Amino acid sequence: MKSFRLHLFAVPLLILGVIGIIGGVLLLQGIQRWVIARGDVEIEWRLNNLSHAIDSGLPDATIEAMDRLADLIGAGDPIRITIIDEDGAVLGDSSLSVDQVFALDNHLDRPEVVAASATGTGVSTRFSNSMKVDFRYIANRHQSPTFDGYLRASMPMNELQSMVAQQKSVISMVGIVMLVTAILFSIFAARYLSRLANAPLLELENRVRERTREIEQIQNFCHMMTACETVEEIGECLSSAGKSLSGTASGALAILKPSLNQLDVVAEWGTDQASSTSYSPKDCWGLRRGQIHVSDAQHEGLRCKHGHPSASEICIPLVAQGTTLGVLHIAGSHDEVANANTSATIDTLAENIGLSLANIGLRESLQFQAIRDPLTGLFNRRYLEESLNQEVQRALRKDGSFGVMMVDVDHFKDFNTNFGHKAGDYVLREIASIMAKSMRGEDIACRYGGEEFTLINVDSEVDVTVRRAEEVLERIRSRTFEYGGQSIGFVTVSIGVSSFPESGETVDELLAAADRALFIAKENGRDQVHSAVDPSMARIPATVANGETSAE
Repeated sequence: MKSFRLHLFAVPLLILGVIGIIGGVLLLQGIQRWVIARGDVEIEWRLNNLSHAIDSGLPDATIEAMDRLADLIGAGDPIRITIIDEDGAVLGDSSLSVDQVFALDNHLDRPEVVAASATGTGVSTRFSNSMKVDFRYIANRHQSPTFDGYLRASMPMNELQSMVAQQKSVISMVGIVMLVTAILFSIFAARYLSRLANAPLLELENRVRERTREIEQIQNFCHMMTACETVEEIGECLSSAGKSLSGTASGALAILKPSLNQLDVVAEWGTDQASSTSYSPKDCWGLRRGQIHVSDAQHEGLRCKHGHPSASEICIPLVAQGTTLGVLHIAGSHDEVANANTSATIDTLAENIGLSLANIGLRESLQFQAIRDPLTGLFNRRYLEESLNQEVQRALRKDGSFGVMMVDVDHFKDFNTNFGHKAGDYVLREIASIMAKSMRGEDIACRYGGEEFTLINVDSEVDVTVRRAEEVLERIRSRTFEYGGQSIGFVTVSIGVSSFPESGETVDELLAAADRALFIAKENGRDQVHSAVDPSMARIPATVANGETSAE
């Protein structure tokens, strides 16, 4: 762009400079010719006056009379008047005295006199021996009853050159003024033309710069969303960056619940939002239509019930892999919403939010499958071992305690034999639900394998763990199970309890102690809780104490 401006400014000045040089040379030559022509006019005028004075009456043609007449006509002027008779003798000269006139030689050989003798008028420019300077001479042939000879007038060339210099000075000043004016005009014209020429380019650069800024914002936001592990974290990112990303005053992100009957708002920014934090999919025309829906506050039309009643709005369904995940709701003025509706940023934003939600859902699903039992939804055995190890380390650091319950369903094989495996699965799911509801939020419920479960009571003494085990036992005992419209009857469980650090300080020791206590509970008649801290554990056979067998 700078190169373009330089050429735009330099080229006119270069052309103007060349034209100025050529014009200046021609102008100076013209001035010189004009000054000489003006001098010739002045000389001719003096000759006409001289001729008129001679024709008006000449008293005599003596040298004295002619010299006085020459002095009279040339008085006060730089123009020199010379009167020459037809024989070439000088009769008078306005620049010389009478004695000097007598001393002059014959002038018939002077170029101007020669030309006047032949054509009536002669002109020459030459050096004057008498005056020792260059003169411009004009001579006329004069014939009248009173005088027959030559009348000559001349002007020193230095006078003409002085006139030329004066004219040059004036022209130079005018030229300088014109040049400065032309330069200033060229500068302003170049700037103006540069602005005109660069206006589309500048506008394009501004658009590119703005679009680059938007892309960078979207990229940063996408990187943040990629690092998010939960929907709530995506909501926090969007709440902090929503206004700059959407270009509107307000907005919200609502996520569709797995039940597909409600949307929960997880992120909001601005003020033009409804007070409700959840709404039905039927309240959003964007979801019902399966496409972007625009509600203009300035015109009548279908408006979403979940939006702000006085704002223009856009509802963009968030779809990923063919699954609708939620709605991106944008609200603001008419112009803001119109710009957002035509902006590719909103589409890109909605697309990336949808993909991030889908990735989080997939990640949560994979994580669920990795640590959860598919039948009961409780944590699996691998998660149990990791959690137990963490609890052991934490209890050692804090000098704390926790309890472990090993739960086994009594006579579970009879359910499978009498009612089928599906009924058995039903029983396991229901028992798992009862145990999960009986636990605190920080406690951990796991399916250890088959019909056996393990519960971890965090920060609990052994007596507290036993009491909670009895609560679980009672809730299962008091429950009547029905499957397929048929009563299965009552279900009981046996529970063995171990405690850290009384029963051991390693994961294997705690599980083995709980398993031995469970064996004793079954040996004593089932449907009961037995603690590994009880001294009666000493009567268990060695094979059981080593964890090699477990009673049904």
